[in-house]
Formats: sequence, structure tokens, C-alpha cells
Amino acid sequence: MSHLGRLSQLEGSSLNEKQLIAIQMLVTGRSMTTVARKLDVDRRTLHRWRQNETFRRELARLRRQLWSEATDRLRALVHPSLDVLEQELRKGYDRARYRAANAVLRHANLRKSTPLNADEPDIDEEDIEE
Repeated sequence: MSHLGRLSQLEGSSLNEKQLIAIQMLVTGRSMTTVARKLDVDRRTLHRWRQNETFRRELARLRRQLWSEATDRLRALVHPSLDVLEQELRKGYDRARYRAANAVLRHANLRKSTPLNADEPDIDEEDIEE
């Protein structure tokens, strides 16, 4: 389902269609100027909408939802990236694949989600060679 579809299902919303579209555009990174121009509203109107509590809550909710989905997708790439790194260690080295897999693992920030064993030494990023 598209994000706009999720927005339009907001029950009891006092937001109009242009406001819902503005939220969708803002959440996907469009600038205030671009959003105002595409919706044919003044930037001051858009600014006023952003002061509205319902608008702000829905914008924040959708941002959290999109970040959660992105995090889930990134987590799903961890195991394939580990597979690539393992393959590269066993055979010929393809720098581009290695860097891509390594980047995914760095962005996954496994250190935050995995408790370190007190018996294991802490590894600094400087200790990891590319």
C-alpha cells in the first residue's frame, strides 16, 4: 500500500486532501517550496499547516513508519552482506562487492543491537581494515 493510501485512512482526521498530500511529499524529502508549488498553495499556508497539531502528529507518525520500514529493510540485508563478505574471504577479492557489503554492515550498526560479551575485547572502527 502506498504511503498516501495509509494517510487517507487516518480516521477522524480533520486534514484535507492537500494537507495529506503535503505530508506525503514532506516525508519523502521534498522541500517546502516544492510542496507549496506542487499543491498551488502559498508557503505561508504550508507553514501554518505545519503548526497544526494533527498535521504535525501525522507527519511524525509517517516519518517513524518510514524509518521503521527502512530499518527493517537494512536488517534484511545484513545476512546477505555477511554471505558476500564470507565469499570474498574464501575466493578472489571484488572490491566493489566487498565495499557494498561492508557499508551495509556498518550502517546496520550491529554493535548497538548486540550486547558485547564482557570477556571479549571492544573493537574500534579504526581496527577494521577495508
